[in-house]
Order: sequence, then C-alpha cells, then structure tokens
Amino acid sequence: MAAGTTKYIFRKAVSEFLPQETNERKKLGFPIPIRVWLRQNDWYQMVTDLFTSKEAEEFFHTEKLLQLLNNHKDKKADNSRKIWTVLTFLIWYDRFFTTCSK
Repeated sequence: MAAGTTKYIFRKAVSEFLPQETNERKKLGFPIPIRVWLRQNDWYQMVTDLFTSKEAEEFFHTEKLLQLLNNHKDKKADNSRKIWTVLTFLIWYDRFFTTCSK
C-alpha cells in the first residue's frame, strides 16, 4: 500500500497493459452466492442433515439452528453468514476430529 492505494506495486507493474479506469478501480471482493444456495432444496437438505447431526448437538441448540435455516429459506431473514459459519465449523470438525477418530 502506498499513498492510500492498495496493491500499489502490482498496479504500477501492470499499468501499461491495462486501461486507466481498470488500473484505478477500487479493489473488489469475490462474493459467492451463499444466500441463494442455502434456499435451494439440495443445499437446504444437506445443511439440515448437518444441523441435526450428533456432532451438531454436541455444540449447538439444533432447534435454533433449524430455525435460522428455515427463516432464511422462507426469506424472513438473511441468516446466510450465521448459517455459513456453523456449517463450516461442522464440516471442519467432522474432517479433523470425527473422521480421524474412526
């Protein structure tokens, strides 16, 4: 970073190859459509299965997890970040603890 410009050296190195508006454009993230995916039946079922698993019951109130998921699917609230956080934890836990101990 230099003078408030992100990726300063990278931008300077490629500036002759890119249009000025591209070179000066604000940095963009890489959003993924989790909010949409969690409302699709296949994702919804997979997450429901994980949220009601024995492992989920060890760490969470599964009825609250299902309520978050159902409210999200019914478009009553955008709970995608909360759901995603729990989902990634459960997958991580399964991969590094449950699966390894079998």
